[in-house]
Amino acid sequence: MLNDDDISDEEKFHIWTNYMVGERLTYIEGCKRDIGYEYEANRKDWDYLFERDWVLIEERLRSGIGVPKHIREMMGDDYFKRVEIVDTNIQSMIEEIETYQTEEETLRIYTYEDFIMLSNQGIFRDETFIIDPQRKWKKKVRESIIEYGYSHIEIIQILGGVYFVVKK
Repeated sequence: MLNDDDISDEEKFHIWTNYMVGERLTYIEGCKRDIGYEYEANRKDWDYLFERDWVLIEERLRSGIGVPKHIREMMGDDYFKRVEIVDTNIQSMIEEIETYQTEEETLRIYTYEDFIMLSNQGIFRDETFIIDPQRKWKKKVRESIIEYGYSHIEIIQILGGVYFVVKK
């Protein structure tokens, strides 16, 4: 692996700029795909929401949260500006998430919307978790989870509701 001393500041700037442009495009296109036809009906409002959310995502990425390990290693830890308030907000949000005890472990229960939001922001870290699809079409939720790289999905019932146990 390259040592961060081997990469000039100008090269780091170009690597980071290209990474951020790619992440922004991926985020916005993913949002449009998830929203579907509703986006076409009200583009201006949706675009405003996407941009507002992107500002938060960008702040997290600039602090190194959600940045892939190989990019962090290329850039070096000093490149990222840790923002204490961001770390605190993420930690408090994770602590508030409902959990469910299986025979083997305690798993967090995420709503489908929270899973999508956290994944798009690059801060979703759980390898095994539970998705509450709520009133969403279960087949579409399952397909979406697979698109995010989770291949093992089991159906369970919790208090009469249908949930998915998801693993990488």
